[in-house]
Amino acid sequence: ALNTAPIAAAVAALHLTMSDSCPVAPGRPCDTPSILADVVGLTSARLARLDLGVCLLLAARGEAAVLHATGGYLGYSEAQPLHRAAGWWCAGQSALHSLAYFFFYLRAGGAASLWQACFPAPLPDGSLNRLGLVNFMGVVAIAVCGPLALSALPLVRRRCYHAFQRLHMPVALLFVTCCALHDLAILTFAVPGLAFWYVEWRGRGGRKGVLGCSLRRFTATARLLPGTSGPWAELTIHCGGAALGHDAAPRGEWVSLRALPLGTEWHPLSVTSAGGRAAGLSALVSARGGDWTKALVHLCATTGSFEVELAGPFPFGGGPWSLSGGGGGGEPALLLLAGGTGVTGWLPAL
Repeated sequence: ALNTAPIAAAVAALHLTMSDSCPVAPGRPCDTPSILADVVGLTSARLARLDLGVCLLLAARGEAAVLHATGGYLGYSEAQPLHRAAGWWCAGQSALHSLAYFFFYLRAGGAASLWQACFPAPLPDGSLNRLGLVNFMGVVAIAVCGPLALSALPLVRRRCYHAFQRLHMPVALLFVTCCALHDLAILTFAVPGLAFWYVEWRGRGGRKGVLGCSLRRFTATARLLPGTSGPWAELTIHCGGAALGHDAAPRGEWVSLRALPLGTEWHPLSVTSAGGRAAGLSALVSARGGDWTKALVHLCATTGSFEVELAGPFPFGGGPWSLSGGGGGGEPALLLLAGGTGVTGWLPAL
Protein backbone atom coordinates (compact mmCIF):
# COMPACT_ATOMS: atom_id res chain seq x y z
CA ALA A 1 0.00 0.00 0.00
CA LEU A 2 2.89 2.38 0.72
CA ASN A 3 4.08 2.10 -2.89
CA THR A 4 0.74 1.83 -4.69
CA ALA A 5 -1.74 4.02 -2.82
CA PRO A 6 0.06 7.35 -3.53
CA ILE A 7 0.17 6.61 -7.27
CA ALA A 8 -3.50 5.60 -7.31
CA ALA A 9 -4.42 8.77 -5.42
CA ALA A 10 -2.38 10.94 -7.80
CA VAL A 11 -4.06 9.38 -10.83
CA ALA A 12 -7.51 9.74 -9.24
CA ALA A 13 -6.85 13.45 -8.65
CA LEU A 14 -5.51 14.01 -12.15
CA HIS A 15 -8.20 16.57 -13.02
CA LEU A 16 -7.02 18.70 -10.09
CA THR A 17 -3.34 18.47 -10.99
CA MET A 18 -1.23 21.05 -12.80
CA SER A 19 1.89 19.70 -14.53
CA ASP A 20 5.10 21.57 -13.73
CA SER A 21 6.78 20.13 -16.84
CA CYS A 22 4.26 21.50 -19.33
CA PRO A 23 4.60 22.89 -21.84
CA VAL A 24 7.82 21.23 -22.97
CA ALA A 25 8.15 23.71 -25.83
CA PRO A 26 6.30 26.96 -26.55
CA GLY A 27 3.12 26.39 -28.46
CA ARG A 28 2.96 22.68 -27.55
CA PRO A 29 0.49 22.27 -24.68
CA CYS A 30 0.35 18.91 -22.92
CA ASP A 31 -2.65 16.63 -23.38
CA THR A 32 -4.13 14.37 -20.74
CA PRO A 33 -1.84 11.34 -21.39
CA SER A 34 1.22 13.59 -21.06
CA ILE A 35 -0.03 15.08 -17.80
CA LEU A 36 -0.78 11.55 -16.54
CA ALA A 37 2.77 10.43 -17.36
CA ASP A 38 4.19 13.50 -15.61
CA VAL A 39 2.12 12.87 -12.46
CA VAL A 40 3.02 9.15 -12.33
CA GLY A 41 6.69 9.92 -12.98
CA LEU A 42 6.87 12.53 -10.23
CA THR A 43 5.03 10.36 -7.68
CA SER A 44 7.11 7.26 -8.43
CA ALA A 45 10.31 9.31 -8.05
CA ARG A 46 9.32 10.40 -4.55
CA LEU A 47 8.41 6.83 -3.61
CA ALA A 48 11.75 5.60 -4.98
CA ARG A 49 13.53 8.05 -2.66
CA LEU A 50 11.69 6.64 0.34
CA ASP A 51 12.32 3.02 -0.68
CA LEU A 52 16.01 3.74 -1.20
CA GLY A 53 16.29 5.32 2.23
CA VAL A 54 14.66 2.32 3.93
CA CYS A 55 16.77 -0.11 1.89
CA LEU A 56 20.03 1.56 2.91
CA LEU A 57 19.04 1.90 6.56
CA LEU A 58 18.60 -1.87 6.71
CA ALA A 59 21.85 -2.70 4.89
CA ALA A 60 23.98 -2.83 8.07
CA ARG A 61 24.70 -6.23 9.54
CA GLY A 62 23.70 -6.04 13.15
CA GLU A 63 25.38 -3.36 15.23
CA ALA A 64 24.01 -0.25 13.51
CA ALA A 65 22.20 2.26 15.70
CA VAL A 66 19.04 1.94 13.61
CA LEU A 67 18.76 -1.73 14.69
CA HIS A 68 19.65 -1.06 18.33
CA ALA A 69 16.99 1.65 18.43
CA THR A 70 14.31 -1.04 18.10
CA GLY A 71 15.23 -2.48 21.50
CA GLY A 72 16.34 -5.80 20.06
CA TYR A 73 13.16 -6.52 18.14
CA LEU A 74 14.76 -5.83 14.74
CA GLY A 75 17.95 -7.67 13.86
CA TYR A 76 19.67 -9.22 10.86
CA SER A 77 17.07 -11.93 10.27
CA GLU A 78 14.27 -9.35 10.18
CA ALA A 79 16.22 -6.57 8.45
CA GLN A 80 17.36 -8.55 5.41
CA PRO A 81 13.88 -9.43 4.06
CA LEU A 82 12.84 -5.80 4.56
CA HIS A 83 16.06 -4.67 2.85
CA ARG A 84 15.31 -6.86 -0.15
CA ALA A 85 11.66 -5.77 -0.34
CA ALA A 86 12.56 -2.08 -0.17
CA GLY A 87 15.29 -2.59 -2.77
CA TRP A 88 12.91 -4.27 -5.22
CA TRP A 89 10.32 -1.53 -4.72
CA CYS A 90 13.02 1.09 -5.30
CA ALA A 91 14.03 -0.61 -8.55
CA GLY A 92 10.41 -0.90 -9.64
CA GLN A 93 9.57 2.72 -8.86
CA SER A 94 12.75 3.87 -10.62
CA ALA A 95 11.79 1.90 -13.74
CA LEU A 96 8.26 3.32 -13.62
CA HIS A 97 9.66 6.84 -13.26
CA SER A 98 11.91 6.37 -16.29
CA LEU A 99 9.20 4.86 -18.48
CA ALA A 100 6.74 7.60 -17.53
CA TYR A 101 9.10 10.39 -18.56
CA PHE A 102 10.29 8.62 -21.70
CA PHE A 103 6.63 8.50 -22.72
CA PHE A 104 6.10 12.10 -21.58
CA TYR A 105 8.87 13.53 -23.77
CA LEU A 106 7.96 11.34 -26.74
CA ARG A 107 4.32 12.40 -26.46
CA ALA A 108 5.14 16.06 -26.00
CA GLY A 109 7.67 16.53 -28.81
CA GLY A 110 8.59 13.25 -30.47
CA ALA A 111 12.03 11.65 -30.70
CA ALA A 112 13.76 15.04 -30.98
CA SER A 113 12.27 16.14 -27.66
CA LEU A 114 13.29 12.85 -26.00
CA TRP A 115 16.85 13.15 -27.31
CA GLN A 116 17.25 16.73 -26.17
CA ALA A 117 15.61 16.21 -22.75
CA CYS A 118 17.27 12.93 -21.73
CA PHE A 119 20.74 13.16 -23.28
CA PRO A 120 23.41 15.90 -23.14
CA ALA A 121 22.84 16.84 -26.78
CA PRO A 122 23.86 20.39 -27.74
CA LEU A 123 21.07 22.97 -27.87
CA PRO A 124 20.36 24.87 -31.08
CA ASP A 125 21.86 28.06 -29.64
CA GLY A 126 25.00 26.24 -28.50
CA SER A 127 24.32 26.68 -24.76
CA LEU A 128 24.77 23.94 -22.17
CA ASN A 129 21.90 21.44 -22.14
CA ARG A 130 21.48 21.25 -18.38
CA LEU A 131 18.17 19.38 -18.50
CA GLY A 132 19.63 16.74 -20.80
CA LEU A 133 22.75 16.41 -18.64
CA VAL A 134 20.79 15.96 -15.42
CA ASN A 135 18.32 13.53 -16.97
CA PHE A 136 21.17 11.60 -18.56
CA MET A 137 22.40 10.74 -15.06
CA GLY A 138 18.97 9.22 -14.50
CA VAL A 139 19.31 7.23 -17.72
CA VAL A 140 22.66 5.89 -16.52
CA ALA A 141 21.14 5.09 -13.12
CA ILE A 142 18.31 3.01 -14.61
CA ALA A 143 20.86 1.26 -16.86
CA VAL A 144 22.92 0.37 -13.77
CA CYS A 145 19.75 -0.73 -11.97
CA GLY A 146 19.31 -3.53 -14.52
CA PRO A 147 22.35 -5.64 -13.59
CA LEU A 148 21.87 -4.69 -9.94
CA ALA A 149 18.38 -6.18 -9.96
CA LEU A 150 19.43 -9.16 -12.10
CA SER A 151 22.19 -10.18 -9.70
CA ALA A 152 19.77 -9.92 -6.77
CA LEU A 153 17.31 -12.42 -8.25
CA PRO A 154 17.17 -15.45 -5.90
CA LEU A 155 18.10 -17.91 -8.66
CA VAL A 156 21.11 -15.86 -9.80
CA ARG A 157 22.18 -14.91 -6.28
CA ARG A 158 22.21 -18.50 -5.05
CA ARG A 159 24.06 -19.91 -8.06
CA CYS A 160 26.65 -17.11 -8.25
CA TYR A 161 26.77 -15.95 -4.63
CA HIS A 162 30.48 -15.10 -4.73
CA ALA A 163 29.91 -12.78 -7.68
CA PHE A 164 26.87 -11.27 -5.97
CA GLN A 165 28.85 -10.46 -2.83
CA ARG A 166 31.65 -8.82 -4.82
CA LEU A 167 29.47 -6.77 -7.19
CA HIS A 168 26.32 -5.89 -5.26
CA MET A 169 27.80 -3.17 -3.07
CA PRO A 170 29.91 -1.31 -5.70
CA VAL A 171 27.11 -1.46 -8.30
CA ALA A 172 24.62 -0.22 -5.70
CA LEU A 173 26.99 2.63 -4.82
CA LEU A 174 27.21 3.57 -8.52
CA PHE A 175 23.42 3.53 -8.73
CA VAL A 176 23.05 5.81 -5.70
CA THR A 177 25.71 8.19 -7.08
CA CYS A 178 23.96 8.49 -10.45
CA CYS A 179 20.61 8.97 -8.72
CA ALA A 180 22.08 11.77 -6.59
CA LEU A 181 23.48 13.50 -9.70
CA HIS A 182 20.05 13.21 -11.29
CA ASP A 183 18.06 14.23 -8.20
CA LEU A 184 20.06 15.97 -5.45
CA ALA A 185 17.20 15.65 -2.96
CA ILE A 186 17.71 11.88 -2.86
CA LEU A 187 20.77 12.46 -0.65
CA THR A 188 18.39 13.38 2.17
CA PHE A 189 17.19 9.77 2.14
CA ALA A 190 20.44 8.02 1.17
CA VAL A 191 22.99 9.67 3.49
CA PRO A 192 21.57 8.33 6.83
CA GLY A 193 21.68 4.72 5.64
CA LEU A 194 25.13 5.12 4.10
CA ALA A 195 26.42 6.71 7.29
CA PHE A 196 25.02 3.89 9.47
CA TRP A 197 26.54 1.27 7.16
CA TYR A 198 29.94 2.99 7.10
CA VAL A 199 30.12 3.40 10.89
CA GLU A 200 29.11 -0.23 11.41
CA TRP A 201 31.56 -1.45 8.75
CA ARG A 202 34.44 0.56 10.23
CA GLY A 203 33.56 -0.66 13.71
CA ARG A 204 34.07 -4.27 12.65
CA GLY A 205 37.72 -3.66 11.76
CA GLY A 206 39.39 -3.72 15.17
CA ARG A 207 36.72 -3.65 17.88
CA LYS A 208 35.74 -6.85 19.60
CA GLY A 209 32.15 -8.00 19.37
CA VAL A 210 29.71 -9.00 22.08
CA LEU A 211 31.33 -12.42 22.53
CA GLY A 212 34.87 -11.14 22.29
CA CYS A 213 35.74 -11.88 18.64
CA SER A 214 36.34 -9.31 15.91
CA LEU A 215 37.12 -9.48 12.21
CA ARG A 216 40.12 -11.80 12.44
CA ARG A 217 41.38 -15.19 11.30
CA PHE A 218 40.94 -18.19 13.58
CA THR A 219 41.33 -21.93 13.53
CA ALA A 220 38.09 -23.92 13.39
CA THR A 221 37.60 -27.57 14.25
CA ALA A 222 34.62 -29.59 13.10
CA ARG A 223 32.91 -32.89 13.73
CA LEU A 224 29.96 -34.59 12.10
CA LEU A 225 26.94 -35.40 14.25
CA PRO A 226 26.18 -39.07 13.45
CA GLY A 227 22.54 -39.97 13.08
CA THR A 228 21.42 -36.49 12.03
CA SER A 229 19.67 -35.80 8.75
CA GLY A 230 21.63 -33.71 6.31
CA PRO A 231 24.05 -34.59 7.91
CA TRP A 232 24.76 -31.81 10.40
CA ALA A 233 28.20 -30.71 11.55
CA GLU A 234 29.28 -28.85 14.66
CA LEU A 235 31.80 -26.11 13.89
CA THR A 236 33.91 -24.71 16.74
CA ILE A 237 35.87 -21.47 16.22
CA HIS A 238 38.72 -21.06 18.70
CA CYS A 239 39.00 -17.41 19.76
CA GLY A 240 41.50 -18.06 22.53
CA GLY A 241 41.08 -16.09 25.74
CA ALA A 242 38.53 -13.76 24.14
CA ALA A 243 35.60 -16.10 24.76
CA LEU A 244 33.02 -15.85 27.48
CA GLY A 245 33.18 -18.12 30.48
CA HIS A 246 29.92 -20.02 29.97
CA ASP A 247 28.53 -22.81 27.83
CA ALA A 248 24.99 -21.50 27.58
CA ALA A 249 23.63 -20.57 24.17
CA PRO A 250 24.00 -16.78 23.85
CA ARG A 251 20.81 -14.79 23.50
CA GLY A 252 20.44 -14.21 19.80
CA GLU A 253 23.96 -13.88 18.36
CA TRP A 254 25.21 -14.66 14.87
CA VAL A 255 28.53 -14.40 13.06
CA SER A 256 29.54 -13.77 9.47
CA LEU A 257 32.00 -16.49 8.52
CA ARG A 258 34.28 -17.28 5.59
CA ALA A 259 35.94 -20.68 5.35
CA LEU A 260 39.25 -20.06 3.60
CA PRO A 261 39.39 -23.45 1.79
CA LEU A 262 35.96 -22.70 0.22
CA GLY A 263 36.82 -19.36 -1.38
CA THR A 264 35.65 -15.81 -0.76
CA GLU A 265 31.99 -16.27 0.20
CA TRP A 266 30.74 -14.95 3.56
CA HIS A 267 27.69 -16.49 5.22
CA PRO A 268 25.77 -15.83 8.46
CA LEU A 269 25.70 -18.61 11.07
CA SER A 270 23.82 -18.68 14.36
CA VAL A 271 25.99 -19.07 17.46
CA THR A 272 24.86 -22.08 19.52
CA SER A 273 27.38 -21.89 22.38
CA ALA A 274 30.23 -19.69 23.58
CA GLY A 275 33.06 -20.03 26.07
CA GLY A 276 33.65 -22.89 28.48
CA ARG A 277 35.11 -26.05 27.01
CA ALA A 278 35.03 -24.67 23.47
CA ALA A 279 37.28 -21.72 24.36
CA GLY A 280 35.49 -19.90 21.58
CA LEU A 281 32.11 -20.26 19.94
CA SER A 282 30.23 -23.00 18.13
CA ALA A 283 27.70 -23.21 15.30
CA LEU A 284 25.68 -26.04 13.77
CA VAL A 285 25.55 -26.39 9.99
CA SER A 286 23.31 -28.60 7.83
CA ALA A 287 24.44 -29.93 4.46
CA ARG A 288 20.93 -29.25 3.15
CA GLY A 289 21.23 -25.49 3.53
CA GLY A 290 22.71 -25.01 0.05
CA ASP A 291 25.84 -25.54 -2.04
CA TRP A 292 28.10 -23.69 0.40
CA THR A 293 26.87 -25.51 3.50
CA LYS A 294 27.10 -28.83 1.63
CA ALA A 295 30.73 -28.05 0.78
CA LEU A 296 31.37 -26.94 4.36
CA VAL A 297 29.98 -30.17 5.83
CA HIS A 298 32.07 -32.16 3.32
CA LEU A 299 35.12 -30.17 4.44
CA CYS A 300 34.28 -30.97 8.06
CA ALA A 301 34.10 -34.68 7.18
CA THR A 302 37.46 -34.72 5.42
CA THR A 303 39.46 -32.18 7.46
CA GLY A 304 39.75 -31.98 11.20
CA SER A 305 40.61 -28.26 11.29
CA PHE A 306 40.87 -25.35 8.87
CA GLU A 307 41.22 -21.57 8.86
CA VAL A 308 38.22 -19.24 8.94
CA GLU A 309 37.67 -15.48 8.99
CA LEU A 310 35.06 -14.18 11.36
CA ALA A 311 33.10 -10.95 11.68
CA GLY A 312 30.94 -10.44 14.73
CA PRO A 313 29.17 -11.70 16.70
CA PHE A 314 26.15 -9.50 15.99
CA PRO A 315 22.80 -9.42 17.79
CA PHE A 316 19.69 -11.07 16.42
CA GLY A 317 16.27 -9.48 16.62
CA GLY A 318 13.18 -10.95 18.22
CA GLY A 319 13.13 -8.94 21.43
CA PRO A 320 14.63 -9.43 24.91
CA TRP A 321 13.94 -13.17 25.29
CA SER A 322 16.03 -15.34 27.59
CA LEU A 323 16.08 -19.01 28.59
CA SER A 324 17.84 -18.23 31.86
CA GLY A 325 14.92 -16.21 33.20
CA GLY A 326 17.09 -13.11 33.45
CA GLY A 327 14.32 -10.91 32.04
CA GLY A 328 11.57 -12.37 34.21
CA GLY A 329 12.60 -11.78 37.80
CA GLY A 330 15.38 -14.36 37.94
CA GLU A 331 13.12 -17.43 37.82
CA PRO A 332 14.68 -20.37 35.93
CA ALA A 333 13.06 -21.42 32.65
CA LEU A 334 12.29 -24.97 31.49
CA LEU A 335 12.50 -25.75 27.78
CA LEU A 336 10.77 -28.95 26.59
CA LEU A 337 11.75 -30.48 23.24
CA ALA A 338 9.54 -33.10 21.59
CA GLY A 339 11.18 -35.63 19.29
CA GLY A 340 11.27 -39.26 18.25
CA THR A 341 14.16 -41.39 17.06
CA GLY A 342 15.41 -38.48 14.96
CA VAL A 343 16.66 -36.72 18.08
CA THR A 344 19.17 -39.51 18.78
CA GLY A 345 21.97 -37.93 16.82
CA TRP A 346 21.51 -34.65 18.67
CA LEU A 347 21.78 -36.08 22.19
CA PRO A 348 25.60 -35.65 22.45
CA ALA A 349 25.31 -32.01 21.40
CA LEU A 350 22.40 -31.09 23.70
